[in-house]
Amino acid sequence: MGAWRNGQRAVAASTVMAMSWLWKMAWRDSRGSRKRLLLAISAIGVGIAACISITAFDANVRDAVHNQARTLLGADLVLSSRQPFDPETEALLATLGGEQSREISCTSMAYFPKSAASRLVQIRALAGDFPYYGTLETVPPGAVSAFRTGLQAVVDDGLLRQFDAQIGETLTLGTLTLPIAGRLIKIPGEAAAVALISPRVYIPIAALQQTELLQKGSMVTYKMYLKLPPEVDADTLLETLAPGEVRHMPVAFVVEPGLPRDVNTVTLSYTFFEVEGKTGRGG
Repeated sequence: MGAWRNGQRAVAASTVMAMSWLWKMAWRDSRGSRKRLLLAISAIGVGIAACISITAFDANVRDAVHNQARTLLGADLVLSSRQPFDPETEALLATLGGEQSREISCTSMAYFPKSAASRLVQIRALAGDFPYYGTLETVPPGAVSAFRTGLQAVVDDGLLRQFDAQIGETLTLGTLTLPIAGRLIKIPGEAAAVALISPRVYIPIAALQQTELLQKGSMVTYKMYLKLPPEVDADTLLETLAPGEVRHMPVAFVVEPGLPRDVNTVTLSYTFFEVEGKTGRGG
C-alpha cells in the first residue's frame, strides 16, 4: 500500500513538472509576439463572453414569452386559417369547452364622408369577448361594449387624427356606413407601429356580411381565440401523440399565385420524419 502511494505521488510530481516545463517553454516562445498572443487571448475571451451572453439572453426571452404568452395572445390558444373552419375542426374545438371568440379580418378601403378621403385599413370583424387577457384600450372605455352590441366601429386613433374624424361621425366600409363608437388606443400583444402600416378598424362580425366585402378571391383570415377551462392545459394539447392516439390536424397548402393558368392539376408530396426519442411504441 505504501509503495502504491509513493508511486502515485511520483506520477503526480512528474505531471506537475511536465506542465511547468510546457508553460515555461510556451512563455519563452512567446517573447517575440506577446502582444499578438494577448490580443488573441482577449479576442477569444470576448467571443466566449458574447456567446454566453447571447445564449442567456435567448433563454430569458424564451422564458418571458412563455410566461407572458397569454397576455401577448389575449387568449390561451389561437387558431388561424385562410379558409373557414370545416365541420370536423368545429366539432373538435367544441369538445375543448371554455370560451371562444371568432374574428374575420380582411383589408379594404375605409371612406370618411366628412373629409371625402379614404385609406387602406385592416377590418377586423369580431364576435365574443376577446381579449380574455388584457383589454382593448379605447376612448371612451365604453366603446368596446358599444361596437360589440350594435352596428358601430372602433377605429385606430392615428387614423381618426389623420382625417380629423370625431367620435359620432360615420365611416363607410364597402356598402355599409357605420357610426364611430370610439378611438382604438391599444391591442394586447400588438405594437403601436402596426397601426402606421395598416390601421385597424373593429366592427361586429354581424356587420361584415352587410359590407359585401367578402367576395370570391378576397384575402380573408379566419381566427379562433380560445380561453380554455382551468382543467385543460394548452401545452398538453400540443404534446406529441400517444401510441395509438388519433387526432384531427388540418393542413393548409398555399399555391403560388403566379402559377401558369394552363396548370389544372397539382400533385402534393410530403414526408413525415421520425424524431429520435419522440416516437411512441405500442404495447
